[in-house]
Amino acid sequence: MEKKIPRQLLEDLEQACNIMTKGYQMQTGNKKIQFGVLQFKENVPYLIDIVRQAAMLYDEYQGNEDYIHIPDVSQMLYNLRNYPVVGVWDKETEELEGVVTIKYHENTTKEKIDPYYPKEGVKFFSITGVMVKQREGMLNKGLGTNLYAASILGIQRYANRQKDKKIEMNVVIDCTNLPSLYALNSATQNLKVRGLVGWGMELRATLDAVYTVRDEKGHLVEAPTYVVKIPLVPQKARERKQETIFYYTTIPNGFQYKQYEKLLDIILERIKQDERCMVTQMKDEGTRKCNLYSCRKFKNLFRRYED
Repeated sequence: MEKKIPRQLLEDLEQACNIMTKGYQMQTGNKKIQFGVLQFKENVPYLIDIVRQAAMLYDEYQGNEDYIHIPDVSQMLYNLRNYPVVGVWDKETEELEGVVTIKYHENTTKEKIDPYYPKEGVKFFSITGVMVKQREGMLNKGLGTNLYAASILGIQRYANRQKDKKIEMNVVIDCTNLPSLYALNSATQNLKVRGLVGWGMELRATLDAVYTVRDEKGHLVEAPTYVVKIPLVPQKARERKQETIFYYTTIPNGFQYKQYEKLLDIILERIKQDERCMVTQMKDEGTRKCNLYSCRKFKNLFRRYED
């Protein structure tokens, strides 16, 4: 069953994209780059084959392919029909340079609770799958940051129009995906220093939970994943404390799930310092089990990895 995307949401996201386009062009001098909502046909005047180009972005992905869950053509078409998709493209080459999907879910009943955000009665947006074209082993600097910033700002403005619904927002990121984590951090800083959520105010990202998914043998099938909560009500900005840094060493030719277990041990050693840390076991749509480690107090989660 297809969902109808609220027009107001698309418009708020489009306005946020326009702000990011102007800021990016002013900062870099690159007038070719444009951010926008792909559902608006006026944003694709060059008849971009969105599905094909999005598929190319996934094909070129060099990160953890076990996590990224590369969608097939039908899934990408479904996303475009049912969820806001924010993109960035080069107006000269007519190529899609990056994309992000924004999903919405309501935990209305126990049967419909999202296993990765299992809070009863909560309505929430989830920013997932930020993908930026890679060239010569390097990411396009700043595009991922602006995709996050446009998505967060657009959702924040939309939610502010309907405060009675008490909408929440989270960002789901594989803990090994350093570029996305740094881009998210830069995005929230961008919104703060530009006064886009109010001068002297910020949307302070915090780690809300860590989830893991295991197969029938009990092995981790992907790296632990961070669920980062972004408040939709701006808070007074304050100086950041020392960042938390995790270190780990990869095991050459070792089993992937063992390395994931080591990562999980390192993370849990830190977050279990919070006495309120709780473990919830859920099941996803398949047969796999999902363990969610909830921890509302732990903040400024950034890691550096050693090879």
